[in-house]
Amino acid sequence: MKPSGAAQPPNPPLPAAARLAPSPPPPLGVAPNATHGTLNPDLLSHVAADEENSSEPLNSAIPAPEAGKQRTCEETEKLQRAQAELGQIDKCLSADVRLIRDEIETASLEFMESQKRYDRAEKEFVSAKLRLHQTSERKEQLTEHLITVIQQSELRKGQKLEEIMRVLDIRTT
Repeated sequence: MKPSGAAQPPNPPLPAAARLAPSPPPPLGVAPNATHGTLNPDLLSHVAADEENSSEPLNSAIPAPEAGKQRTCEETEKLQRAQAELGQIDKCLSADVRLIRDEIETASLEFMESQKRYDRAEKEFVSAKLRLHQTSERKEQLTEHLITVIQQSELRKGQKLEEIMRVLDIRTT
């Protein structure tokens, strides 16, 4: 270090790019605007305290290759467990879907059989109803015919009786 009272040689002129560029920050422990070699004691104690306080977090924040491998293994295991659980859920879903589809198939077959039976029963019902109507009409026709036959028979009997009475000359008084 040069004594502060000694004359210093003039600095050579800087190129234009160097004059525009910002000056580099002072080294740690040196106060800004201080001359080189003069250390600020407050700043030094502050830097030392920061280094002591942050030494552990810095060491733990910088991942070691082993910690990275362990974390990767843990994440891989978690992914495998998640995939296994999803696979189990898919198996359960597939089994449930298969069972429901089988039940739907069975219900569909039962429905078709019931529909056929209903159609046959409906056809039989329509046929029986038609037969009932036909036999009912036939019965009514025969009943009317019987009434007509009885009435005609009574008329003939009456006419025959009148004729016999005339022949016998019997008068009704």
